[in-house]
Amino acid sequence: MHGLKAMMLLQALVAGEATPGELTERLARNTGQRLSMSGVYVQLDRLERAGLVKSRLGKNQDHRGRRRRYYEISATGVQTLNTLDAARGGVTLA
Repeated sequence: MHGLKAMMLLQALVAGEATPGELTERLARNTGQRLSMSGVYVQLDRLERAGLVKSRLGKNQDHRGRRRRYYEISATGVQTLNTLDAARGGVTLA
């Protein structure tokens, strides 16, 4: 996993699937930090290639005629978060 931003995105996905824009809003609301959209896309791509998140294209199109991509945490992602949390002495997240 690639650092704090990746872990923050995984934790935000525990609440349920979301688009990158929705994830940015969740992070801003929950942590007070606003990540750039390009940074979110880069991290989500890395997390997906690592098998920690899954994505799907939605059925509805956005205002530009493109289908939105939704991301969700995978079972491996939940396990990774729980392992990291246990190593820090915390409680499990999911």
